[in-house]
Amino acid sequence: MNIIYAGNSTGAAENGDAELPLQYTQDGRLPKPTKLSLVVKDAVRRWYLEAEREADRGDVKAQALLGQMLTEGYGCEADPVRGRELKALLDNGASESRTSATGFGDCILQIQSPLLAHRVILYHQDDELRYRLFPGGGAEQVIHLEKYDDVPPARNELLLFKNLAVSQIDFKRWLESSFLRFSITRAYFLDGLEATSKNDLLCQLSQMEVPPKEDLFRVVAYPKSLEQYIINQIFGDHLLDKGWDIHPLDYTKTLFAVNCSPTCIRYSFRPAAELFLTPSDGHARVAGQTCKASGKLTEALCVSGFEPRKGGVAIDVGAAPGGWTQVLAETMDTVVAIDPAVLHADVLALTNVVHIRQQSQAATEEIIAAVGQDKTIDLLVCDINRHPEEMISILKPLLGMLRSGGMIILTLKYRGKGKEKAGGVEKLKEELGPGFHKVKILWLTANTENERTAVARKK
Repeated sequence: MNIIYAGNSTGAAENGDAELPLQYTQDGRLPKPTKLSLVVKDAVRRWYLEAEREADRGDVKAQALLGQMLTEGYGCEADPVRGRELKALLDNGASESRTSATGFGDCILQIQSPLLAHRVILYHQDDELRYRLFPGGGAEQVIHLEKYDDVPPARNELLLFKNLAVSQIDFKRWLESSFLRFSITRAYFLDGLEATSKNDLLCQLSQMEVPPKEDLFRVVAYPKSLEQYIINQIFGDHLLDKGWDIHPLDYTKTLFAVNCSPTCIRYSFRPAAELFLTPSDGHARVAGQTCKASGKLTEALCVSGFEPRKGGVAIDVGAAPGGWTQVLAETMDTVVAIDPAVLHADVLALTNVVHIRQQSQAATEEIIAAVGQDKTIDLLVCDINRHPEEMISILKPLLGMLRSGGMIILTLKYRGKGKEKAGGVEKLKEELGPGFHKVKILWLTANTENERTAVARKK
């Protein structure tokens, strides 16, 4: 089982303990006098790393200990989200029923476009985000498969999630609730069955034992020509006469098949419950949303790991028509929406929303009154149509209101596709100043091609 590395080798230096990790002589002694506090910190850090190694080898007790250490921040940077995920994984018995060598089988995701597929891969390549976004860390490996499509132009992309970290049914359930579901056309759950060609697939299926009468099959295959071949030639001309039956709605099992290469068709028979049904084109990313932009903030909150606290306060700059404000109001005690324009009636009706109809630069007193004198805010968000540098200058007067550990989430809207995005993190760090860390620029699946989303925490 792969476990997240909550801290890295530079974590100690980032926290001000530049002398960590301590270096010992071969006989276990310290080469020079050292503060006791540093020795203790170093010992706890080494304890965490040892627990991490044992957990990765499958030791259930070490996994439980690691979850506690992640939650409390013992020997690592605190990550309560990952700690709870690990605990839930242990509670479900997943750790005991799986080894890293075999996994829970594979899943091929059919992604709507090359750009979206690239963003999904980026999420999985980031160790921190991988465990935050994917159940159990997703899979041992994600492979971008070459497509063998017969209907050009083929916009869909295939991503192979090899050796899933959780069961296929749990992975499917996660897909149904994840923001990534809006990027996915189909999910194919596969095991070890393979054929070298369509004819070989026909031969293999023809030689299988006839299933019980109550078993009805639905065929889900890629590309479409393979699906039609299985339905018309394999079932229609051969298997139906032998007692097999298919039905697009009243099925009990799904036959998944994917043409992975010129000489490999992977296929499997899975329970009907494992069929992932993609949301319809008109399905909103956020239920009851007032605008499409709501999906960006929902994804950003998930990716950033932001956790609302009791009494939490958020400020939304450039709030109209109120999509982001509406999302924030679901978890924050108070949301201050700043925009001269009117908000949607549904947003104005929310009792925990305060609308200030001014530009933020001219509304300092009103903002302080809405937040509360001498109070700080937990979250500052902004999704305005301004250049990133101009946006930061607008927000700077509000940055001082953020509490320690508070977060900013900003949509960066670039005017072109060129070099402007390069070096974005360093530019943003410079603009925000030394009071912020964990600065990241993300390409959310809900972002357009010329948008990025910036997140940062206040020290």
